[in-house]
Amino acid sequence: MRRWQGQADPPLSELGRVQARRVAERLRTEPITALYTSDLRRASETARIIGEVLGLEARPEPRLRELDLGAWAGLTSEEIAVCFPEQFQAWQEHKAVRPGGGELFDEMQQRAVEALQEIVAAHPGETICLVTHGGIVYALRGYVLGIRRGSALFEGLPHNRNTAITVLRFRDGSAAIELLMDARHLEDIGDQVAEM
Repeated sequence: MRRWQGQADPPLSELGRVQARRVAERLRTEPITALYTSDLRRASETARIIGEVLGLEARPEPRLRELDLGAWAGLTSEEIAVCFPEQFQAWQEHKAVRPGGGELFDEMQQRAVEALQEIVAAHPGETICLVTHGGIVYALRGYVLGIRRGSALFEGLPHNRNTAITVLRFRDGSAAIELLMDARHLEDIGDQVAEM
């Protein structure tokens, strides 16, 4: 049973370390010059493993943290639906909700976009790796597509597996998604889908 993580800060599981090594090997041949990470342990440990393979030191960026889920963190969807029925229903309908008293999706999207814009501006023409979370990927996808929130943000998306790769390409001041939540490097190991 999957639990919503939010900004809970558990370390990587053994499966998480295997996934991190797999994505690091996949990225080995990419011309990555800078590595940034959420400061939550599950991301920073993944970034450390990637950095060891790429010869880069991961730079922590707190704005790349997952959505703050407040009292929802650590609960299953079933538990949230029982304990916070109105909030959870509004969440399912993509309305503006502070899950468990936490953060609005729009607030997370704003901080993530600000961090991304600053990082891209600091590394013109370079290939950068960000190690972050599923909610941030959704938020940055929304930014690129001009979607703030709503069902359109999640339409046609594959399951967001841990260590899936998304590639954003910036040219002439605009961004495009070249790869979205690709997890080919995990095809032969257990399926662990990321929950926010």
